Amino acid sequence: MVALDAATKENRCLRVLKGSNRLGRLEHCKSGSQLIADEARVAFAVDAFEEVHCELAPGDALFFHGNILHGSDANLGNTPRWAMIYAYVAAGNTCVLDEPPRDLSAPIDPLSVDKVRAAIESHANTFTVD
Repeated sequence: MVALDAATKENRCLRVLKGSNRLGRLEHCKSGSQLIADEARVAFAVDAFEEVHCELAPGDALFFHGNILHGSDANLGNTPRWAMIYAYVAAGNTCVLDEPPRDLSAPIDPLSVDKVRAAIESHANTFTVD
């Protein structure tokens, strides 16, 4: 995860439960447009593991295990909290879906530097400072 804006406790930065990746992969279920881990196991983990607020300055990078329990609350303030999130999966990682979607490994066209700049400028223009 690379911070594009400052991520702070005030704008509800990402939180992780330190060491919770040792629990292994937890089943997830839908909650609106998100997937969330099994609530009973999360409740256990909240009591068993230390919560760490991942405060980041723009350009800071955070690396964490894919199984670590993590989340953030809605940013209701006027300070943006954008980040780029990258997920690394080994090419030999077996897909366990009954029938993988056909577009599971569709190639992604890279964005040009100009398109990235335009997206950043567009993002920056959506926020006003009071």
